[in-house]
Amino acid sequence: MCNLQQKELIQDWKKKAKEGSANALFNLGFAYYRGIHVEQNYNEAYKYFEAAAEKNHSGAQYHMALYYDLGILGEQDFAKAVEWYKKAASANQVNAQCNLGICYLDGEGTEKSLQNAIYWLEKSAEQGNVQAIQLLLECYEGNNGCKEDSQQVNKWKAILKKETEE
Repeated sequence: MCNLQQKELIQDWKKKAKEGSANALFNLGFAYYRGIHVEQNYNEAYKYFEAAAEKNHSGAQYHMALYYDLGILGEQDFAKAVEWYKKAASANQVNAQCNLGICYLDGEGTEKSLQNAIYWLEKSAEQGNVQAIQLLLECYEGNNGCKEDSQQVNKWKAILKKETEE
C-alpha cells in the first residue's frame, strides 16, 4: 500500500471515528498501538481503544485490559485489567477469556477462584486457544491447587494435539 493510500485509510477511519464507528475507533487504536501507517503512540492508541471499548468493542476492551495488566502507560492496575477482561471475555473475546482465567487462577486483580479460572480457561480453550488448553492440562494434572482428573487430562491432551497439528 503506497503512502497516499495509507494516509487516505487513516483519514477515512478518523472520519468514521468522529461519526461514532466503534470499528474505526478500534482500527485507529490498533494502528497507533502497533505503529501501522502512523507513528507508534501508546497514548493516542489508548484514547481510541477507550472510546471503542465504551461502545462495547470487545477487541478494544481486551486492549484496555492489556494496558492495565502490563502497565503500558505507567503503573499496573490488575483490578482495572480484570474489569476490562470481564467485559471482553463476556463478549466471547478468546484471549480475554484466557487472561481472565489466569487472573482467577493467580488471584491477580480479583479473588483467587479455581472455579472461575476453569470456567474462563475452558471457554477460551473451546475456541482453540492453545495457552488456555495448556493451563487446563496443568490444572487437571493436579497443579495450581486443582484436583487431578485423568478424564479431563485425556480430553484436553487430544484437543491440544488436534490444535497443534492444524
